[in-house]
Amino acid sequence: MKPISKLMSKRPITVPATAYICTFCSAHAIPRTRKYSSTHTSSASSLPTSTKTSTQSESESQAQSGFHELAKKGITRLSTRRLISLRGPDSMKYLQGVITNDIYKEGLNSDKKGFYSAFLNAKGRVLNDVWIYKDLYADRGKYGEKGKEGENWLIEVDAKEVEVLAKHIKKYRMRAKFDVEVVGEEEIGIYSCWGVEEGVEMRKGTGIMVADHRAPGMGKRIVADKGWDLQRDVEGIDEEVKMQEEETYRVRRYLIGVPEGQDEIFRESALPQESNVDVMGGIDYGKGCYVGQELTIRTHHTGVIRKRIIPMMLVPEGGTMPGLGELDYKGGNLASYLRGSENIKKVGGKRPVGKWLSGVGNVGLGLARLDEMGKWMMEGQRKEGDAEEEFVVEAKDEEEGDARNIRVRAFPPAWIET
Repeated sequence: MKPISKLMSKRPITVPATAYICTFCSAHAIPRTRKYSSTHTSSASSLPTSTKTSTQSESESQAQSGFHELAKKGITRLSTRRLISLRGPDSMKYLQGVITNDIYKEGLNSDKKGFYSAFLNAKGRVLNDVWIYKDLYADRGKYGEKGKEGENWLIEVDAKEVEVLAKHIKKYRMRAKFDVEVVGEEEIGIYSCWGVEEGVEMRKGTGIMVADHRAPGMGKRIVADKGWDLQRDVEGIDEEVKMQEEETYRVRRYLIGVPEGQDEIFRESALPQESNVDVMGGIDYGKGCYVGQELTIRTHHTGVIRKRIIPMMLVPEGGTMPGLGELDYKGGNLASYLRGSENIKKVGGKRPVGKWLSGVGNVGLGLARLDEMGKWMMEGQRKEGDAEEEFVVEAKDEEEGDARNIRVRAFPPAWIET
């Protein structure tokens, strides 16, 4: 079998960006010039439960976007994310030795207020995907006296993992001088905001706003305390930006192809490159030693990454398999039959070629062998007359013990190959 890097070199997987990014976000996408990629490269709006049947001309007018019934502009509070505060003179040095990104480049010596990264274990497996922010709240005395620049940091992590990661940091800080504290969720909140102009900024002293560069269309990340107000504290914000339900954010992530949290990036099992941490800008291959570096660097230099977490679409019985540019959220309850980690197999095959991770309605994320599940999108991979390959994921009813196969189609996004 050819390595996926060789397979893709014939023709990169190219899907129209509009299949994954709404028109507004596509127009305002930040150019993706990656330094760290292993490929060189006021009321809540509810989610729609279904979509009407559209003609081809209607689909074209919507640019075949999977977002056409989701809010093009919005903000949501992420209850699935929590913060850990690190403050003290040795906090930056400690973080530099345990995260995949470079805190000196991305944090201390940068105008950016935050950046994406990950904690690994000694075997190079992901413990947690995280955001690291400069702790502006420490300057106000919320967690003690103001320290020197680089002494106060906030770590954003999966809410279900916040206590586990805090305990892990305390265990391995040894004699390093810094305090570790889990921030109360009622004190400071984490938000995702999308469809906004690139120049919008938080007013000084009101919170933290960071561009979410993990993938085009992800918008902004905001960290703010309970007293903040969107229209008052964000300069240049559009009045049309309203609070949305958190599932809207999840659906957007799934359509774009961005995994987040340990329901999708399995703790001590997932590899950073397979979880897209590299192409989402979370790895600096030029920094010094850190925990788990050996396997990560070796994988980078071999250039062979056969599996990736990518968007997937579940297809109901009797439904037509979607084609290029037809990844679309249609609601429904197919994903509710799946618990996560179910194997995906080729129809009639025995060997798993992927694994379902998480989903909402008819869309979600899965870990897929790209040379198997992604080749349907590539010219030259199918010979004339060949039957189209289909894949299924087995769903089990835990109460009744019944099993059913749900057809699934993978959509490797174009941005992964940039």
